[in-house]
Formats: sequence, structure tokens, C-alpha cells
Amino acid sequence: MTGLTITAEGRGYPASGTTVTIDPPAAGLPAGTGWATMTVSESGSVTMAGKLGDGTAFSAGATISAVNGVDRFAVYLPLYKTTSKPTAPGAIGGAITFEPNAGSDCDGTLSWLKPAQTTGALYQAGFVTSVIIEGARYAEPISGPALEFSSAAGATGSVGFSGGNLTGSPTDTIAVSNKDAMTETGSIADKLKLTMNAKSGLISGSFKPQAPILPTTSLSGILYQKGNVGVGQFLGPSQSGAVQLTPQ
Repeated sequence: MTGLTITAEGRGYPASGTTVTIDPPAAGLPAGTGWATMTVSESGSVTMAGKLGDGTAFSAGATISAVNGVDRFAVYLPLYKTTSKPTAPGAIGGAITFEPNAGSDCDGTLSWLKPAQTTGALYQAGFVTSVIIEGARYAEPISGPALEFSSAAGATGSVGFSGGNLTGSPTDTIAVSNKDAMTETGSIADKLKLTMNAKSGLISGSFKPQAPILPTTSLSGILYQKGNVGVGQFLGPSQSGAVQLTPQ
């Protein structure tokens, strides 16, 4: 629900002077962008490692099989711990299919369940949701940045933040050298430090949120060359947040 209109007072309830608070649709769901690296061997074995959208680290292995002529593999990962029985254990699972698309080389939809928790700072109430996963081949560049900028010399980009208990969606700017070294050029004074690893395709760094003012916060993610973007996440006091690096 995104809005509410009162056309007539109910019995015992006034038509005015009452405040109704409506949470946004995804208020109880992780806002961080999950990411992972994937390796596919010649024999068809798959290994994955990364972080889910709530910051949970994971690793998985599977074997590709052909179903009706289409290569795919199944993923199922038990997650989280719960002491409240008979509460169902948490998990994420689904099927990922290899197929050439404009924005990906493989994709799928995973069902994700986190039961209610009595510990931990994030999402103690638990949640049930589904997430779309997209993957694409990564190629280490011979020279220059791993993403495509308008100019390799003096390249610039923007780094946007959302969720993670932040007020608004601040955007910072960076300058990128031909070795993927990044220097903050924006004026939002968040002490952004960001590194792109051209060999592994990983992003790492930190920033100090200013609205509200929070401790220095780590961020992590990946370079997604087929979308020419870097994506990832950070963890706020009670919510995860998303990071996006966009070349200019």
C-alpha cells in the first residue's frame, strides 16, 4: 500500500486529527545489492562466493546439467540460525540458466527466506522474498580501467548510495586513473575510499555517511562489465544499503 484516502469517518473514529503511517513496500527487506563471483570449469562444475543483499557471506558449488537442451544448475543454501522451534530454517534457492541476453549470460530467480531472529542488528523480524540474479563473463583488461569510461585519460564517474539508514540518496564523484585507482572529487565530504581490482573484478572501500552522521562504513561489490557498472553494498545500523559506480 502506498496511499490512503479517508472519505468518511468510521464509527468512533474522527475524519481528521489522526496520523496514519504507511511503511514503503520494501521497508522490511534488504536494500543492499547482493554480489558474487562465479567460476565455471570445463567439466561443468560451478563455484560461487559473495554476499547476499543483507550482508550475509556465502559460498556454493553445483554442477551444470542440460534440461531440454538448456544448460542450468540448481542452488540451495541453508542460511541463518534460529533457536525458536519449530521455526523453519532460513535458506535461499532456485535455478540459474545459461542463456545469452542483452544484459547477462545467465539468470534466474531465487526464493529467499530469513526466519525471525533474537540476535543480530539487521532484519531480526525476518522476511520472505524473491531476488533476480544475473551474471555475465568478466574479462581482465589488458590495459586501462576494467569499465568503459568516456576517456581513459582523466576518466570520471559517479558513486551513488541508497538505503542503509541514510537520509536521501547521496551521490559522490570520482576520478579514475588507467590503473583503476580512484580519487574522490565530490563535495559531500564523506571521505570516500574506493578501489577497483581489475584482476578479480571486485570493488572494496569505505565511506563516512554524513546524513545521518555514522561511523566509517565498509563497502564491497563487483564490476559488471556487460552493464558497464559497478554494484555492491554497505551495512547501516539496522538496514543494508546499495552502492553503484557509474562511469561518465
